Amino acid sequence: MKRLVALVAVVLVLETLIALFNATRLTSRQPAARAPIDMTFDLGAAAGRLSEAVRFQTVTTDEKAISAPEAFTGFHAFLERAFPRVAKNLPRETVGSYSLLYTWTGTHPERPPVILTAHQDVVPADPASLAQWHHPPFDGAIADGAVWGRGTLDDKGALLALLEATETLLARGFTPDRTIYFAFGHDEEGGGARNGAAQLADALKARGVHDAVLLDEGGWIVDIVPGVKERVALIGVAEKGFVSVELTMTSEGGHSSMPPSETVIGALARAVDRVERSPMPARLDGAAAALFDTLAPEMSFGYR
Repeated sequence: MKRLVALVAVVLVLETLIALFNATRLTSRQPAARAPIDMTFDLGAAAGRLSEAVRFQTVTTDEKAISAPEAFTGFHAFLERAFPRVAKNLPRETVGSYSLLYTWTGTHPERPPVILTAHQDVVPADPASLAQWHHPPFDGAIADGAVWGRGTLDDKGALLALLEATETLLARGFTPDRTIYFAFGHDEEGGGARNGAAQLADALKARGVHDAVLLDEGGWIVDIVPGVKERVALIGVAEKGFVSVELTMTSEGGHSSMPPSETVIGALARAVDRVERSPMPARLDGAAAALFDTLAPEMSFGYR
């Protein structure tokens, strides 16, 4: 027994030494810093535009229905008014009733373009939850250094950020190297499988567009990663998958006066139990492993 305890102790010491050695060898994977591009603009005015955007109740209830078509048409008119340089220089098309497709032609349009996406619609606000909101969901209140309301994070904030950047760059006479498409769907919260995203994709496919990269909504720049002092821009390149399993059982009929030794319900319950006790194996690889490989060198020594 003593020899076993000693062996376990030796293994633990070796593992600790290996971990410490590996932690000292980690080097940052961050690219060399580039000179920042001056994107100074009126933050208060930008907040005001986001506030106004929130007031348009562009709600999608499911894949077939939008609650108020006039909210979308009003929102479109607002975008044209709020970003005049974008309206003048970027042709805008309406696709699938209410989705928008902007084209910013680059100096080398023969190169594969970039597609930047966001969605105009939001989910409904449950009337029973209104008392729990700090500010009404569609008021677009500006308070405590933030714009409050449905869509500020998902996803009108991203949509307006793209247009704010474009408006600012246009004012400085900037033209992108390659063409940029802005694709703003209107029924993402309902799936987008019939109208918004689906028809935008069909429109680009019909033109023979083969993009270099497509960026959609994702995470945020956060300061909540344990062990990392700097803010972290979390870029989603993968999503956790899922599997749905349907179990069906049949048996011959019978009578309660002569019950079988095993009922279908009992057998089905055991099958469900077996499935539940056989989860997918846990692993850390791919994008998740790359995240930790990239974050580790930026962490304090203990977290490394």
